[in-house]
Amino acid sequence: MRLGLDIGGTKIEAVVIDKTGEIIYRERRATPKQSYGDFFHAVTDMIAKAMQTVNQPLSVGIGGPGAVDSRGLIKNSNILVLNQQAFTRDLEQALGMPVPVTNDANCFTLSEAMDGSGCGHCVVFGVILGTGCGGGLCVDNRLISGPNTCAGEWGHNALPRYHESRDGEGVTCYCGQQNCIESFISGTGLERQYMNHTNYRAS
Repeated sequence: MRLGLDIGGTKIEAVVIDKTGEIIYRERRATPKQSYGDFFHAVTDMIAKAMQTVNQPLSVGIGGPGAVDSRGLIKNSNILVLNQQAFTRDLEQALGMPVPVTNDANCFTLSEAMDGSGCGHCVVFGVILGTGCGGGLCVDNRLISGPNTCAGEWGHNALPRYHESRDGEGVTCYCGQQNCIESFISGTGLERQYMNHTNYRAS
């Protein structure tokens, strides 16, 4: 039995699959973003609930926003309370078992390269759009992470040919840079642009 958690800026979803790949358990709940403690408790509670329900040994793997740096700390996550936290280490200590944690776009890209729409292709670039936006890169069915564990990520490049008259007011991203692609092409970015446009028309 395998338990996978997909952690996003809006929701966390837990799924247990059996050895044939059939889903036998699923739970979804909103992502707590008020504090790291609240977030961590939600994740461990979902894992405990899945283990109790299935009542069989489970391996656990997690995909989420951001990346794990060389010190074992989360960086570049749009769940801001996760950044600079030793999430993997804390989780392994709490569960008493190894728990691989990696970028959600990397998980998606590897899956598509292995048995999805990218199957049979030498190079696969995967793009995800949700609360934020991200990407992953596979070559010969192997993830390319790069020296900073950010290979394939495109959301924090500057929006090409940004112009205020066309793209709206400039934005300082949570990463500290100006006019990141994620600030415009993402769920949060589209919501911000829509609200700004609606407020402008109302005024």
